[in-house]
Amino acid sequence: MQRDSNHWVIYGSVFLFSYALPLLALQQCTATNLWPVHSVSDDAMAPTLLPGDRVLVDAMWPRANPW
Repeated sequence: MQRDSNHWVIYGSVFLFSYALPLLALQQCTATNLWPVHSVSDDAMAPTLLPGDRVLVDAMWPRANPW
């Protein structure tokens, strides 16, 4: 006899709503607002940065440092 509270759908739902979705929402929020990723478009910083390289930018730096 199987109890309804031990069903895999309940465990999956608890995992999804208490762990997976909040983690994905936090990742999406930080990736778009705090540390956006930009692609280098020209070779002004060659050979350090080449066209097509992806750069992680700290978007909070201008607000944290007033100078």
